[in-house]
Parts: sequence; structure tokens; C-alpha cells
Amino acid sequence: MRVKTNSINKNLILSEAKRNPHLGVRGLSRLLKEKHQLNISKSTISTVLKTKGTQSARGRKKHLLLYQGKSIQDCGLLLLKAIDSQVGFYDFLKEELRAYFPHLSVNLIKKLIIMFSFSSYIGGQVEKNVKRPGFLRLCECFFYPAKSVKYFSLRTVNYKPAISLEKIKERLKLVSTVKFYFLNETIGFSDAKLTTLWDGPCNIDDFFMPLYHVRASVSRLLKDKTIIIGYTKSFDYLSTLTISFISGISSGINKIELLDEKGKVLERIECNLSNPAFLMGYYPKILNKGAAFLEKAKRFKRLLLIESETFYVPVLTRFSQPKGNQAVILNNILTKTKERMLPNWAVLTDRKTNLAYLLKKYLLVWPYMERVFLGDMKTIENYFLNKESKKNLVKYMPDILNLEKESDFKQITDILVEVFKEQFGVASFTNSFGQYVLGKDFCKIIMKSLSFETKKEINNASLYIGQRRVFAV
Repeated sequence: MRVKTNSINKNLILSEAKRNPHLGVRGLSRLLKEKHQLNISKSTISTVLKTKGTQSARGRKKHLLLYQGKSIQDCGLLLLKAIDSQVGFYDFLKEELRAYFPHLSVNLIKKLIIMFSFSSYIGGQVEKNVKRPGFLRLCECFFYPAKSVKYFSLRTVNYKPAISLEKIKERLKLVSTVKFYFLNETIGFSDAKLTTLWDGPCNIDDFFMPLYHVRASVSRLLKDKTIIIGYTKSFDYLSTLTISFISGISSGINKIELLDEKGKVLERIECNLSNPAFLMGYYPKILNKGAAFLEKAKRFKRLLLIESETFYVPVLTRFSQPKGNQAVILNNILTKTKERMLPNWAVLTDRKTNLAYLLKKYLLVWPYMERVFLGDMKTIENYFLNKESKKNLVKYMPDILNLEKESDFKQITDILVEVFKEQFGVASFTNSFGQYVLGKDFCKIIMKSLSFETKKEINNASLYIGQRRVFAV
């Protein structure tokens, strides 16, 4: 329930606005609610600021959770927040610990878990580490909640929570395959990364992903009613497998199953989704037969994304398959990274409108698709020549997490570090200066200490912080 403004509340608004000049009315409204438990509308805050002549230029402030372009001393810890999008460790713990801290909201409990785990990993007490540049922003805090920190610490020492990690181990089970059941009574297979299509369950370890991550990825696509597959492996002509998958998607999706390496169903998602949009890429240099343009190609248009540019043009195209005597008509979006060059990638869709919007969605998930495709072809070839041992993320999880003092929260960060190393190798997480830049749909982690190969692997892993796709540059 929103409160009426009186002289005390007005003075509070003005003092917080003066103390936090980077915050707009949205940020001030959120801060007042979190820090002072006051639910004051944005319009009321705006009126108070206008009356006192302290309101800045109109428009949204670019603060969101972490302030845009700000330097962070331990920028590498952002990578651990990103890898948590595969595990969901912090969300799991906030629910498991909420009974121990009845006076704190669930969201604040999560922030304090992050704060204590990062602080203990760095070394030293929370009170000292909050003074490190950007540390509070790492913990998604607008201010240092001193009373809540003390309360959290005392009850941890007094109650010594012991959390079973069996449920989190279930989340870390590796999914090999996403199996689609279409409304036209056909089925289709994609790997867990939604990278490409297969004629059955995928068994190549490089394409496996944790259950929690795959579930979140599929849920995002279903909510958006847009199925995005990285590419088709079709050579010469569009394969019958791809045409069959496109026909199935066009009819709608009945349900989706997430399978492990042995084909066992780890989770079943009932959706009954009719008429979803779909996007699928292909490499023009190898899929160049049986394609007939049904209209004259127009001029390439420019699309900005993550401070880079892509040039694109949609052409209605008929793709034929002589072996199966099949054909399909699709919008064929040809793309290139420089204006004076031939298309180096293309994206297929059945949609005829909002193509720039759809292409942007695709490029947010697969921004470096040509490089990914060429790398994956080598991975698939090497798999049949030399099969490597399988990833096992569960081995880093103890059976029980004992939290008896502040330093015990380091175990949480240690686990995320091992999960990160398993996939991307070694990286520096402390004293790793960098910047964090936010866009509407993405967040950029700028770290010079990361190697090019590590950055490439991170960018291809589809990691998230909140609802924003993470890119390392």
C-alpha cells in the first residue's frame, strides 16, 4: 500500500536524491522501498523533485542493477554470477534459508548470500569489503544494509544452517537432447544448447548442458513463442531432416522432453503451443543448391547490436530437396558484417513481418554464428576420431552445505569457480579490474585479463545475469 507524502517523507526523498544523483525516479522508488520500507509512487517522487527544483533531465537513468560503465575491482566475480545461470545456486539457497531469517525478504536474503559468499572468497569481513570499488553493485545493492547484515550474521552463527544439496545436484544433471513433440504428430531432436538438429538423441559431450540451464532456455523461448535453433548442418540442399523439423514447428508444439545421455527423460514440459515463430541459421557457402529466390533482393539494411553492426536483407526463397521431392518456402534473411562483402551467414524464418526484431533476437543468442559453426564441425569430426571423457558437474557438490560462520559462505563461490573451470578453464576472479555495461537485453563484461579463447567460449555458452545475455569482451 502506497503511503501519503508528508514533510518527513519529502525530506527523505530529497536526501536520498542528493545522496544518489545517478538514480532516476524509478531507482529512487525502489531504493525507498528496500531501504526505508516506503512504497512511494514514481509520480509522487517526480513531483517532489520538481517542486524543489532538483529533478534532472527527463528519461530513464541507466542504473538498473549495476550502474552502466562503472569500474569494478573484482569484475571476475561477475562471471560467477553469470555461470550461476546454469546452476541456480543462489535462487536455491535463498528458498532453503528463508526460514532462518523471517524478518528478511527473499530477495534481500539472496543479496546477502551473494555478499557473504563473495566477501569470504575475497577474504576479510563484509564491512571492509563493501568499500571495494563496485562490490555493492556486484551484490545488486543500492546501499549497505548494515542492520540486515548483522542480523544475517548473528542468526547464521546461532542456528548453523545445514542445507542438503540433493536438489541442486538434480539441477546439475546434464541434458543431452531436447526432444520436440509437434502437433502434426512428428518429432524432432535438438541438442541441449539448441545449437543444431539431430536425427536422434545427441551423444557429443560438447553439446550437453545442465538441466537448470536448459529448462530456463526452453522456458524463455516458449514464453516468447519463438523457437531459435543455431543452425542446420545441411550441405548442398536443405536436408529432409530440417524440412521435417520446420514443418513440425509450423504446426505447433505439443510437449518437450529433456533427455539425458542414455535417453532417459529428466523433465517433461507440456506446452501445447500453436503457431510459434522459428529462427534457424545456415552457412551459405555450403548450402547453396536448390534455393530459388521468389523476389528481387532489396538493399541491405543496417542493424546495431552490442556496439557492432550487421547488414541484412530478407528474400522470400524456395528451398527444394530432390531426394525426398520436398520443398518449403521461407523468408531467407541474408546477413553480413561489412557492407562491401558477400553474405557470410543467413537465418531462416516463416515470418514475414518484424524481421529486424526477430533477427535481433537470434543474434542475441548466436552473435558469432559463423565461427561457432566452423568450430562445431571440427568438434563433431574430432568426436568420432577421439572420444573424450564426459563432464561431471555434480562432483563439485558436497552432500550438505554447513553454514556456521561468515567464512563458510566461501564454499558457495568455490563450487561456482569449479563449475566455471570445468567449462571455460582458469580465470582470475579477484582483483580483476574491469567494467560492467548494460544494454536493454544484454550485459557486457569488459576484462582485458581474459584470453580471446575464454571470451569466445563464454559468449557461446548463452549465460545470463538476470534477464540479460552476458558477453565478455
